[in-house]
Amino acid sequence: MIRLFKKILDGLLGYIAEKKLSVKGLKYPIIGRTSSPHQIHVCLLHFDARIFESSKDLLNFIYRNTRDSLYRIDLLILPPSFGTSLLGVVPFLGKHFYFESGAKYVERFQELLSERFINLMKWFSKELGITIISGGVDTKEKTIVQVYDRGDLLYNRDVSREKPAVIELNDYKLAVLNEKDAKDFRTIRGFMDEGVYVYVVYSKRSYENLWEDKLDIWARSQSLGVYGIKSSLSGRIFGKVYRGRSTITAPIPLTPNLDGYLARSDVVGTAKLTAILDISKLVSYLKNYENGYERYWKLLKQRK
Repeated sequence: MIRLFKKILDGLLGYIAEKKLSVKGLKYPIIGRTSSPHQIHVCLLHFDARIFESSKDLLNFIYRNTRDSLYRIDLLILPPSFGTSLLGVVPFLGKHFYFESGAKYVERFQELLSERFINLMKWFSKELGITIISGGVDTKEKTIVQVYDRGDLLYNRDVSREKPAVIELNDYKLAVLNEKDAKDFRTIRGFMDEGVYVYVVYSKRSYENLWEDKLDIWARSQSLGVYGIKSSLSGRIFGKVYRGRSTITAPIPLTPNLDGYLARSDVVGTAKLTAILDISKLVSYLKNYENGYERYWKLLKQRK
């Protein structure tokens, strides 16, 4: 009897949630892409984890925080676990997002939330005409990352467990990494042989200081000469507080302040990070330093 009641209740809650996840009647002006295939205009949103009670709330939040950007957007980066914030569409359960008990409710409704979130972001990326990389619907053990390109889902993986892969877009290639992969010289150098110069790192570290911030993709930007985009989890989710820092990194000579950062957030508060990743300029820079990088790479290969 209890199982039957639970099944009926879940069905009712799921039905209400689906209604709240509709995109019917929503319309957003296209953001547009740049005309140059060599320059990627990036916008990264860094903010404390929150819940949304409808698809309209979620999409309006994104659009409101991107439309005033000085840059036209080619690539929009949203935080880890972003899809999990849709727990708020299930009546009475949104408050559990901030407490440990919320994890079991996400697992209960994960199939519904995951499927609807994917459909939502596919529609939104097509509506805006851009590429979107976003954290998906996570449990404690998973870090789902998805890549959407103008209506198509190109990538959907648990980056904490699955090996990274090259994602080919119209004008460039990128790879999505976790923090461990981002520290691996061989992994990134291998991808560079395939023409990958942009690396997106998803981090769920509970706290990091300025020194720790430089141990992964910032270090690889300097040692290998690549662009790095790090999206970190911030805020309270499932009873745990995260204080990560988001950054956009490049080789020191290509950054305005000569510090290796094109943009970076604080560990608390909302930030919109924008930057132009100039692939032609990076390739030209690498040619000048190619001999040094190649010698280091050959030494590493000899140690295998």
